[in-house]
Amino acid sequence: MPVKTFLISPQAKPLAKEKIQQISKTNSDILLNAALAGREKNEAIFTKEVNDLKCVEGRVIVKVDTEYKNQVAIAGGGILELGRKFNNLDQKYTQPVNAIVIDSEYIPKGAEILIHHNCTHDTYKIFNYTHVGGEETIKSVHYFSVPEDKCYLYTLDGETWLPLNNFATGLRCFKPYKGILHGIEPTLIRDVLYVTSGELKGKVCHTLRSCDYEITFNDRHLKEQKVIRFRHSEDEQFEREEITAISEYLTEEVEKGNVYIGLGTSDCKPISETFHVEASFK
Repeated sequence: MPVKTFLISPQAKPLAKEKIQQISKTNSDILLNAALAGREKNEAIFTKEVNDLKCVEGRVIVKVDTEYKNQVAIAGGGILELGRKFNNLDQKYTQPVNAIVIDSEYIPKGAEILIHHNCTHDTYKIFNYTHVGGEETIKSVHYFSVPEDKCYLYTLDGETWLPLNNFATGLRCFKPYKGILHGIEPTLIRDVLYVTSGELKGKVCHTLRSCDYEITFNDRHLKEQKVIRFRHSEDEQFEREEITAISEYLTEEVEKGNVYIGLGTSDCKPISETFHVEASFK
């Protein structure tokens, strides 16, 4: 069995508290400066226009800062680094989903889009890419060729998000507890969504099982946002339609405030209080 022996000199003197604080501050400054330098390098590469990558049919070329989702803005203008993958096993929460379009057959170039959480896997990665100017991609900025059906929403102004082809957004529906007890959470009405975009906006629809795919992403102000997307198309020949019926009864119940809408039991509210939650998703 291995044995470790520690020799402590009786002449050793502990460092003064001020000295320890100074060493700690010096080390912190070194790490902070390195992080800032890396972030500036990322931004320089990320904002550089790319014109030499072209998409093939059914694909979208995007660039992704894979560390963007791990940053959050804090009071005073600072940025806090999050270790998402260390405290959650849900990859929809941990994996990057923000991307910038380089080339697409129908999505505007330069638009910011939300992609599937597995799209930054090596399966879709463009390896050994070098800019025309000779600067290689480094740090956390990478390039991917992702399928069109894994691109969900886009924005041109950073504020208003629009569903891409064959997608729509929605909120979950909940039946509030009306008894005499306090603190009882509302009950989720499964496989039902209140539609917040497109031709069925304002309607409650029945869906196929487990169609409420929730996206967690950072907006341009480094604040965490969430949105639910599902598959829906006005094309009657669309083979992956997830809406099965419109519920007039539940729609009326939502409008009366008898059924709450929201992302979860902690934030669901009557429609009169919840409408602003999806105001940025058209």
